[in-house]
Amino acid sequence: ERHLAAAAVAASGVDVLLMDCSHVLLRDAAPLLHEAAHSVDVSVPRGNCDGRTTPRSPAGCNPNWSLVWLRGAGSAEQRSRAVAHQVAGVRLGMVDFYLRWWNGAHCILNGFGKLFSNSRPSLDDAAAGSTAVVTMPGGPAGGTRVGLLPLSFFDSPLLYGQQKRSGAAIERAAKPAQRDRL
Repeated sequence: ERHLAAAAVAASGVDVLLMDCSHVLLRDAAPLLHEAAHSVDVSVPRGNCDGRTTPRSPAGCNPNWSLVWLRGAGSAEQRSRAVAHQVAGVRLGMVDFYLRWWNGAHCILNGFGKLFSNSRPSLDDAAAGSTAVVTMPGGPAGGTRVGLLPLSFFDSPLLYGQQKRSGAAIERAAKPAQRDRL
């Protein structure tokens, strides 16, 4: 499983960028990732932004777990929290997989979503246009700090059909127009 392999690499002291195969790097993403590196353990793009803040979504956006940056080259504490978070997300997702016998990849991503929303996340820093920092006090490492990257970092407006370039550092490749597979 690629999520556990990413955790193992991060545990060795290397920062890891884990992406779905449909994601395309359009420009160097490293500067933005390293900008918040001193204050986060894990960074993910924002997804499903409606601007409403709730106890489970304190920044008005939910994390999009299909792209994850694990801070392995930071302090020992950052590395420990990043690895514990990654392993716990996989573990929680696999429970769904075995109970519901779904597609394994979707279950893993749902596991990270449940881990985040159930951890009582709190917004620490929400500078406009930059990375919002959210702490997960009830998370697996007690205080995992998640960076919600700016909307300009990752763009996935459509899953199917024509897609306009947004200027984001990373975009999802659009699938051809969906049609009935039967």
